[in-house]
Amino acid sequence: MGAVLQDVHVVFLNVPSGTNWGGYFYSINNFQKTYVPSPPLSPTYYAYSNQALAFFINARGVKTNRGYYGSTLLHELTHMVNYYQRSLKKEAPYDTWLEEMSAMMTEDVITPAVTPDHYAKIPDNRIRPYVESGGAISLINWGEGVPSGNYAVGGSLGAFLDRRYGLSI
Repeated sequence: MGAVLQDVHVVFLNVPSGTNWGGYFYSINNFQKTYVPSPPLSPTYYAYSNQALAFFINARGVKTNRGYYGSTLLHELTHMVNYYQRSLKKEAPYDTWLEEMSAMMTEDVITPAVTPDHYAKIPDNRIRPYVESGGAISLINWGEGVPSGNYAVGGSLGAFLDRRYGLSI
């Protein structure tokens, strides 16, 4: 029996203004609500799944900056691919810092090539905040302290690796 094709859904949410939220992919949504993994997790763990391949994007933001949110969508798509390739197929998920950095490397390489205005999120939204921090951000302690600082250092390192080693990385 062949693979069952499944639609990918992009859900635009009406997020309140002033919210610093671009989008997300949540792997639990890929599972049936009745799925029981081995070894089993909490019986209600998968009950919150929407049972779909879905990305959630800030609709208000898309209206004001299509390039930024196009980049965000590619970032979240990278998480979906990583989740399938690393967590499900190889059973070797990345640590959070490496997972996020690989998604920002996609923003760096792919977004300028596919957006009509050649939008680049990395210079203003990753490198500038990192430089302004004076480098006082821990990459591997993701989530400890200001999360945007983690994105700044991860995106800056990813951009450096892209430029140093090219697409072969």
